[in-house]
Amino acid sequence: MKKLFATMFVCLMMVALVSGCGSSNTPEGVAGKAVECMMKKDFKGLVDLTALSDEEKAGVVQLLEEKGAKKLDEVGGTKSFEIADKSVDEEAGTATVNVKYVYGNGEEDSDQMHLVKDADGNWKLSTKK
Repeated sequence: MKKLFATMFVCLMMVALVSGCGSSNTPEGVAGKAVECMMKKDFKGLVDLTALSDEEKAGVVQLLEEKGAKKLDEVGGTKSFEIADKSVDEEAGTATVNVKYVYGNGEEDSDQMHLVKDADGNWKLSTKK
């Protein structure tokens, strides 16, 4: 019984350490989370990561549900992705993250995600380049 509790304690500590180290408030963390939202077709979650007003968000979610889902279906969804590299200008509060995608149909693609820091210091996807 003592050994069981010790094992559970070690497992809980490992989970706490891993989740604490993987902060998503970094440019690459936000970019990765955005791609994961796309992979799940969680367009609301994706738009929540974007620097848009609440009024703009609803329209963008609807557009993505109509056109984005269709485009993802055409390529067989996103099979995997990799954050290739990033450049961050902390002083200006801007960043660019390069992402490489592998789609379900085997095609590969890459894209740049532009990010900005909001007033609260959180990184958000930018709609401007």
